[in-house]
Amino acid sequence: MDKQNDPLPTSQKFCFYFELKPSVGFYITFEYILWILLLLSAVNLEIDCLETTDLNKFEEVLRKDLFYNIIFGVPDTVPHENVRAATIFLNSILVIIFLLYFLFTPLLLVGMMKSSPNWFIPYLIYDIVMINLSGCFFIVAIIVWNLRMFWLCFIFFALKLNSAIAVFSIYKREGGKVTDSSELSYLSGVTPATTMESLCEAVDV
Repeated sequence: MDKQNDPLPTSQKFCFYFELKPSVGFYITFEYILWILLLLSAVNLEIDCLETTDLNKFEEVLRKDLFYNIIFGVPDTVPHENVRAATIFLNSILVIIFLLYFLFTPLLLVGMMKSSPNWFIPYLIYDIVMINLSGCFFIVAIIVWNLRMFWLCFIFFALKLNSAIAVFSIYKREGGKVTDSSELSYLSGVTPATTMESLCEAVDV
């Protein structure tokens, strides 16, 4: 197979050292638990922001919220309505991102247990999109020189790229193929499904 069609490189080890499949299973499970906590924190912040219309109380909500302080930094001393609207909007995007991860990760874990490559596809597409987005925001952070955004994007990009390469490596090892056609074939003879390449094109990655 021509590896130029592959959306990601492959690796024989996780983090260049650990046995691929079991270590990825442990890592993804740990990451899944962490992202559930982030999802709950983001939802809680969103509810508090929507319910708090008084700007002074809104500032107090933000200062007491650990999730907000980690992601967005310490809030301004005198918040205004635009800050409240921006916080609600940006946090709602994070809720959607965390929710999609919450939905797609169990499919990946099932696919790893069943050695079925087609179960990997939603997670891999999600990872590819997130890698591209974090890379774009990383560049933006350099241009505007936002140090918090710079480090958050850098860490997120590195972690997602590492896990995506490992997951894609297992996907290929289990028989998943990326071809020039619109089909994904398996070495095991399972019924063809949509290819990684066509799905990536569908989301314009």
